[in-house]
Amino acid sequence: MDKITEFSNQFSFLNNDHICLVHYDGLLYASVTHAFQAARATSESLREQISNIHDIESMYEIVENLEDPPEWNKNRVKIMEMLIRDKFRRNHILRERLAETASALLQNSYEGEPNTSNLFWGTVNERGDNTIGKILMKIRSDIQKECELENWILSTFELITEIPEMPRIVLHVYKNDEKLRKIYLEDKRFYTIGTALDCDLKFRQDSISAYHSIILFDRSLGLLIIDLNSTTGTYINSNRIKKSIPAPLETNDTLFFGEKTKKYKVEIYIEHVKREYEKRIRAIDKELQTLETLQNPGKNIESVKESLGMNKVRKVRVENLPKKICHEKDLRELFGSLGEFEYVDVSTRRFEATLKFKIQKAADAAVKWNGMNVQNRRLKISYYTQAARSRSR
Repeated sequence: MDKITEFSNQFSFLNNDHICLVHYDGLLYASVTHAFQAARATSESLREQISNIHDIESMYEIVENLEDPPEWNKNRVKIMEMLIRDKFRRNHILRERLAETASALLQNSYEGEPNTSNLFWGTVNERGDNTIGKILMKIRSDIQKECELENWILSTFELITEIPEMPRIVLHVYKNDEKLRKIYLEDKRFYTIGTALDCDLKFRQDSISAYHSIILFDRSLGLLIIDLNSTTGTYINSNRIKKSIPAPLETNDTLFFGEKTKKYKVEIYIEHVKREYEKRIRAIDKELQTLETLQNPGKNIESVKESLGMNKVRKVRVENLPKKICHEKDLRELFGSLGEFEYVDVSTRRFEATLKFKIQKAADAAVKWNGMNVQNRRLKISYYTQAARSRSR
């Protein structure tokens, strides 16, 4: 089969109108079409109304006069792909049937007069962008390459990618109230749970599915666990969660998988995340203060140095040292009149040294000696900063 152009009869499962549950923004809808129209609605009550309607025509009646939200054209393809991916991720039979179309061209064809909508999402008389067909073929390729699960996660959730922003999760493992061990989750965007060899948390129980559950941290929704359509279920505090619908996790929640032979008590650490955000806020405030200072011509040089943090640096870097005085004793004699040292670190290989003074004024005075002629060599003296150290490396 080279081409499938009619999403009907045996291929009706490819049609967005095909009745099957699709999850979007906390609600379940009767089809991709229902969910897509709900995504256009900014009213929560209207979304709930659409979620309770199964008939396509009745749904279209209530969205007939619905206007597109801001930047809809920019976001609609991403939303459409997310919904179609959710449709096939939620139903393994549909997923298998999509894979069975092999390499056939999937062409979402419309009848009737062409317009901007059907020419964008499909084709009319072999003309059009066939956007839905391309999405279906993309998902099919992911299924065949066994990366469909990961790409469903990436398209559906706003994952945190930077390790300093990730919470640290500890699962305390118990069996018959006896504590067995701890499992640390702290450096990945998401963790798969099951019996498959590539799962992050591998179980051996017969009641656990190959890909049973997944734990992830969404930037907006927080820590979540999702049951991946397992046969025996995933439980939070002994309550079975719904399949393929994210459920929030909190500290002291207890997880069970399958036949509940073991329990996993959840502990979440986020203090380091708070410190990271506070650090970034301070850095931004400092940059804004510096910008304001530099844009104000009335500020003197000391104010600028203060805003840049230069007046807090008690370390200086001395470069271009003569070979004969490239020793700690000679440098202490040369700069000792400025103030006491905390330490003097000399690199004879690079003919440079780092001096750390006990008081700020001594460092300021040393920097003023920049360009001083010593044994026919002009010393280069500057404040020692992280940036300067990186450049030297």
